[in-house]
Parts: sequence; structure tokens; C-alpha cells
Amino acid sequence: MDTFVGALDQLGIEHSGPVRAEVGASGAKASFDITVNGFDAGINVFPVTDTLAAWGKLSDAYGGIFVSSGNAVLSLNSSEGVGNSAEIAPTIADAVGGEARGV
Repeated sequence: MDTFVGALDQLGIEHSGPVRAEVGASGAKASFDITVNGFDAGINVFPVTDTLAAWGKLSDAYGGIFVSSGNAVLSLNSSEGVGNSAEIAPTIADAVGGEARGV
């Protein structure tokens, strides 16, 4: 989680502080709600890379946009903020040494 928040700060991307949320059926061990450039987003931390990979396939199937780094993802808004998410995801991925998907 700190990796993504630090990258957003470094890049000057507006965001709220992360707030712990329910993990639901995501398979994550921790989940946080956050806004990025005024749009709802989330950070999920997964116990193992296999769980993250399964979540990523499901996100891809639904047209989600996310940045992964290690066992965590920053899931960006894929509805009203989709254009902004597609624009900033690769920059965030570069900053965290991760991968942008759905862009």
C-alpha cells in the first residue's frame, strides 16, 4: 500500500488517504479504499502472486484498469474516470516498477 501512496505523492497525483475496507471475495488479505484524481479506486494486497494473478484475470475480463507491484494492486476507476485511469496507469507502473493492465 505504501508503495502506491508514495508513488502518487512523488508524481503529484491527487489522492485521498487509504481507508481499510472489506476484502470481500477478492482473495486479498487487505483492501483499502482511496480516491485518485477525484475518482474511486482501491488498493488490494494479496497473500501470494497466484491469488493476484487470478484477480487480475477477472479484472481484465470486466475491463478493469490496474497497476500491480509485488503482491499488491492499485485498482483505478474504470467507469466515469476511465480516461484518466488509462492515462496515469503507465506512469504509476513506471514509478513502482510494476505493470499497468487494462490500458
